[in-house]
This record gives sequence, C-alpha cells and structure tokens, in this order.
Amino acid sequence: MNICKRILQAHDGRIEVKSTIGKGTTFTMIIPKDL
Repeated sequence: MNICKRILQAHDGRIEVKSTIGKGTTFTMIIPKDL
C-alpha cells in the first residue's frame, strides 16, 4: 500500500476504501485523467 500511496501522491490521485464486515474490503485507486 505504501508504494500505491506514493504513486498516487505524485499524480494527484487518491485512494478510496469501502469495507463491509464479513465481506471484505475494496480499495479503489483514482488518478486524474489529464496526466
């Protein structure tokens, strides 16, 4: 996750996290389209 965080910071991106008890966690990494 640390490498993902650094890449996203370098490209003004973000990480969204959605967690459901008993089902798991989904991580979505978003990078702006205009790179």
